[in-house]
Amino acid sequence: MTVESLGLRMSELLSRLRSFLAGPWGFLLPLIVLAPLALGTGVYEKLFGGANGATVQKIAVLVLLAIAALILGLRLPPWPIWVILGAVTVAFFVGVVINDRGNGILDSTLLRGAVGYAFPWLAFFVDWRPVSQASRALSLALLAPFAVMLGSVIHLVNLGNLFRHEYTGAVRLAAAMPPAHLAALAIFSVVGGVWLWVMGRRAGLWLALLSAAICGLTGTRGALIAAGIIFGGTLVVALCYKLPYWKAGLVSGVAGVVGGSFLILPNLLKRAAQEAHGALALSGREEAWAYFLGRLAERPFVGYGPGGATELSQQSGNTTITRSFVSPHSAYISLLVDVGWPLFLALALGIGGLLVMVVRANVGPVRWMAGLLGAACVFYGAFDNLLNAAQSAVPFALTLAMMFAPAMTPRSIAEEVGERALLRRDLRPR
Repeated sequence: MTVESLGLRMSELLSRLRSFLAGPWGFLLPLIVLAPLALGTGVYEKLFGGANGATVQKIAVLVLLAIAALILGLRLPPWPIWVILGAVTVAFFVGVVINDRGNGILDSTLLRGAVGYAFPWLAFFVDWRPVSQASRALSLALLAPFAVMLGSVIHLVNLGNLFRHEYTGAVRLAAAMPPAHLAALAIFSVVGGVWLWVMGRRAGLWLALLSAAICGLTGTRGALIAAGIIFGGTLVVALCYKLPYWKAGLVSGVAGVVGGSFLILPNLLKRAAQEAHGALALSGREEAWAYFLGRLAERPFVGYGPGGATELSQQSGNTTITRSFVSPHSAYISLLVDVGWPLFLALALGIGGLLVMVVRANVGPVRWMAGLLGAACVFYGAFDNLLNAAQSAVPFALTLAMMFAPAMTPRSIAEEVGERALLRRDLRPR
């Protein structure tokens, strides 16, 4: 078999795969890309003999993203992605210069931190348009239920626990991962469900309610409020636009709030008890945030390099911070500590600009839903690791990439690069 014939066969295979993914089974590809997140990092460590579970998980997602790009094709991302990736790159090299561990460019903490911030945004290099909008939404809507089903299997084979029993007395749904990670997946499953719903698919409403229930059972308050912003706001949009099944959505939403009050509220009250978590009932965040902000004051302009918050937590001498706050549990404080104020503002510009572009790329109810997603994530980022935990950062970036797909240029990277070269040639002085 010649190289040429092999290339033709590969091209034919990819064409068939694209045609297949354009149909009702298209949801499988984004769901497969997200699938590594449905396993907790502790499970990876058990399966791979103590290897860093978070690293294995990120490698798996990167490989699957590369396969998705091979099948669907590549696209040049919008300018905010270049701002984000550029800021992370600058932060990495600044960290190499200022870090006092003496490992230089091979410093594992810096490398993992920089990769953790950057790799989710590679989803914008994939052309998601061959996958229908309904399939993109469905892939998100199925993520949290899939994680719970997989967690149940993991529980049965004794590789993890389906529920976590805390010292506060709360029992939280975990699906073999930290409950907060499952809650992050559930937020974006709610997004996928309401996305389907505003497109007139009744199944989306029930999937959104199921994911909201999963989020509530994790007992993660910030995530539950974020999911509530998305679902509650979508109810208002459904009422204003008289979307299909809006009455069913309203009744289900009210029933969910009432039912959740009986099933979920006792757990939330246990976790929020002042004697367990301090005066502000923030699970120790007020103490950790004060420490991290104090350390930021020592290096306000350059921070400590990507991943620096992890090192600082080990230097705190505080058992609560060392054990429970490897990251500050606030995307804003994490970024500030890691990159300093100037690059924090650059990243805020990039992510904010991206959210605006995603909203403008859509129309009607979907545009409002995209705005609600942005508002929910702005809130959620204040209380959890939105940008440096894979379970939240990857679905966040992938959701934005798939919602931005309608606005992406129909030309390939090769065509764009060629066109720019021709333009430069035409503008060259003669």
